[in-house]
Amino acid sequence: MSINFEWEAIGKILDALSGLNEEQQISVLNWILSRLHSKQNKSGKLENVSNDQQYFGSSSNVIDFTQIDSIADLFGSIVLKTEVEKVLMAATYIQIKEEKKDLISREITIALKDIGIVLSNITSTINNLMGRSPPWIIQTGKAGNAEQPQKKYRVTPEGMKEAKKLLLGSDGNIEK
Repeated sequence: MSINFEWEAIGKILDALSGLNEEQQISVLNWILSRLHSKQNKSGKLENVSNDQQYFGSSSNVIDFTQIDSIADLFGSIVLKTEVEKVLMAATYIQIKEEKKDLISREITIALKDIGIVLSNITSTINNLMGRSPPWIIQTGKAGNAEQPQKKYRVTPEGMKEAKKLLLGSDGNIEK
């Protein structure tokens, strides 16, 4: 009996997707997959993975950092050549993995420094990411009461797309 229900569900999905172009169909299916994605916790029970951690806009923007244990594991699995790539990937990882709405440049610098990557100028690199059109990182405010409060940043959906390209190993338009 359950097979009939599955085929009925498949038919409904195909009908719903029939009016969309290929990119839209992929976007919808990726959203559904990210929504239904689950993983086993240590007790062996299934637990839901937050949809907010995985879905960032349209057209295949599912990035699953939940399966990566540390930033060292992340950087050990991909080749990043420029500081722009390294900062974008680190910021994306921190924002998603630690479920942060905003982050400060010091968090990015420390995370990279902990794995042996020293940046020449984090401010210049972040400005480069903010100067993209559309921007890959945006400034969202300032933190602290010091004379020079720390700026708060957020990786944008477009930045998430570029991080996904890096994670998947495809060549994006990332350059220093």
